[in-house]
Amino acid sequence: MRGTVGAMFNGALQLGSAIGIATFNAIQVSVDAKAGGLEVYKGRAAAFWFVVGVICVEAIAILVFYHEEKESQVPDDERLPDGRRVIVVTLKDTGSAYCGYDKGTIN
Repeated sequence: MRGTVGAMFNGALQLGSAIGIATFNAIQVSVDAKAGGLEVYKGRAAAFWFVVGVICVEAIAILVFYHEEKESQVPDDERLPDGRRVIVVTLKDTGSAYCGYDKGTIN
């Protein structure tokens, strides 16, 4: 599963880079053509501010949509009324948690 996710991430990175460079270049060339040539630097400035805008949109998207998973609400040392300890096990790969209790001492 990790190989598939890595391949999807790599493909998205390659495609996004190609589209980003093409968009950056298109903005620069079109603004330079209207402004009077390469000596003016208005096309490069417009492309730069476009990239700054994209980065700002990405930062806002991260702030809105990315949330850390909270730790278990059950403390490790919590005990049931009959004295048994509550056990919470979180699986690293899936992030799912199993909650149970111990049945006493192991001989």
